[in-house]
Amino acid sequence: MWPFKKKTHDRIAVTFVDADSGKCLFKTVDSFDRIPASFEADTTLSIGEKSWQVVEARPMTAPEYRRTGALTVILREFKIKMVSTKDLVFTLPTVSSEFPPRTVEGSTKLKTDCVQILSDEWRQVEWVSSEQADLIARECESIREIYRTERRGEYGFGRVHSRELIRTPLHNRAISLGSLRMALGDDASWRCGFAYVSEAGLAENSFAVVIPESITLYGTTDEDRIQVLCIERLSAGSLAPDRCSRLAQFAEANGLVLVDWCRAHAAGPTADEYCRYFEVLADKAPR
Repeated sequence: MWPFKKKTHDRIAVTFVDADSGKCLFKTVDSFDRIPASFEADTTLSIGEKSWQVVEARPMTAPEYRRTGALTVILREFKIKMVSTKDLVFTLPTVSSEFPPRTVEGSTKLKTDCVQILSDEWRQVEWVSSEQADLIARECESIREIYRTERRGEYGFGRVHSRELIRTPLHNRAISLGSLRMALGDDASWRCGFAYVSEAGLAENSFAVVIPESITLYGTTDEDRIQVLCIERLSAGSLAPDRCSRLAQFAEANGLVLVDWCRAHAAGPTADEYCRYFEVLADKAPR
């Protein structure tokens, strides 16, 4: 029997659908090379004089829609509103001055178990080596100044403090990924890494681990050595006392301080302090 090559389509029938009304906006047939190869990242299309954000694409990637010859793109009109710069507010009081890790070229987060974070979530809750306590205190005081002088309503800020003093949070620490695995226990769910909500691909040299019904840890490594170790703040839940004790012991053994920069708070490596902190974090997490 002769081997048969699977057919691929060079011309794709594309249907555009309004996400709000569910109605078909229009249909067209276009060459595959004029269509995005993937809709994994946030995508905006200009149609006529309007801008539209892609809410969903079925299927998501070129190999899939070239195989079927059809693509449905669900859009929501992207409305731009002009406002005065005086009315602009920031939702966070502080961000890291360090850019988050870049994504691995050619990688994808589609059909993976990766953890997804917002890019401005990078290093907002992290462990820092204890000898940098003076730098932690200086950064926290700058953040408290933002709260004192830059409050705009209940949730906004007129200015953001960019943290620049601590470039290597785990300075002079040789902490292996294996030691973190031992500290978290067998029921921790290790993922393939982390990715950014609005971008395609996986973050370079990344790892992530989910503690069931609790918190998510993520960071980067140099081979087996942890370079950055963070908590995903926005999805945090409460932490059982035995887990608080494990994490506190891990931090104490490695000389680490847990810092929540947006709250300008540093937690010492004791089970009681960790339990109190995670209770507060769980109260702030979205339900």
